[in-house]
Amino acid sequence: MFKPISMPDGRQTSSLGFGCASLMNIPSSSERTYILDLAYDHGITHFDTARMYGLGHAEQELRPLLATKRSKITLATKFGLDNPLLFKKFSNRQSLLRSLIRRNKLTTRLAKKLYSHIAVSRTFSSEACQESLLHSLKSLNTDLVDILYMHDPLPSDQFDPSLPILFDSFKANGLIRYIGIAANPSSASYYINKYPSLFDAIQLGTSSPSLALTPHVTGVHSFFGHIRHLAPILQSSFSTAPALCRLWSDRLSIDLTLKPNLAAVVLAAKQLVNPSSIHLFSTTKPGNLAHIMTCIQNSSWSDAELISFARFLSTLSSKYAII
Repeated sequence: MFKPISMPDGRQTSSLGFGCASLMNIPSSSERTYILDLAYDHGITHFDTARMYGLGHAEQELRPLLATKRSKITLATKFGLDNPLLFKKFSNRQSLLRSLIRRNKLTTRLAKKLYSHIAVSRTFSSEACQESLLHSLKSLNTDLVDILYMHDPLPSDQFDPSLPILFDSFKANGLIRYIGIAANPSSASYYINKYPSLFDAIQLGTSSPSLALTPHVTGVHSFFGHIRHLAPILQSSFSTAPALCRLWSDRLSIDLTLKPNLAAVVLAAKQLVNPSSIHLFSTTKPGNLAHIMTCIQNSSWSDAELISFARFLSTLSSKYAII
């Protein structure tokens, strides 16, 4: 059920990857190290982070894991976006601030609204790229990242024409293996069409327009947002039509009223219909992570049932205009 995939150079990694965007929502460094170790212990060998995640601190949280497991892990990071200066000033105290903000829904909504109204820095120059990569390598305490993504570039962003030469020099000097683009479908399409031979990897949200782009990038394909986008739709549908929930729970022999079970089935179905890609997910709860991975690894779900569930997801997603 949980099969490895091959990278372009023949190295293998897990078809499920752990995303680190929300890693700093975990209160302590020891707890963050624990959940990363737990992911690895459950078979996840691909970890996806970014220069801006955790207000610039997420990358360094991977250090303990990489110190002993680097040769067995594929690692992706990103450049191009940076956090607003106002937020970066509080980066060293963010664990406390995040815990205070999450105490009630009002402060959570206000913090998200404030962040969305302050412009994120967007820089896709060669100088900024080189500075970002060197900073990432230092933060991660590694000599190489497997995939360096352009982080959410927009068609309106200024793309430095010297970047392709810089990317080639990174590869030649053993600093990266692949260059990729992580963007929304329309932006990814713009850059892929403009620079058709530039990218070795593509990372997109879970949607059918995204899938249409993947043949144009022959290397590594990864997708994110399966659980974040689909779980609320499924929960709403199952709440409205409990008989539908009972039907799929019976067919798959698992209680789909429980969110970790729902997440496991969604990930398993996505893996089956797109087996050569990396499917990213994240959680800040070790119990949920262990449960999801155990369900996927030990399940008796048939391919036919998972394909049927994947078709059901596609129909449901279309109804809610997610794809």
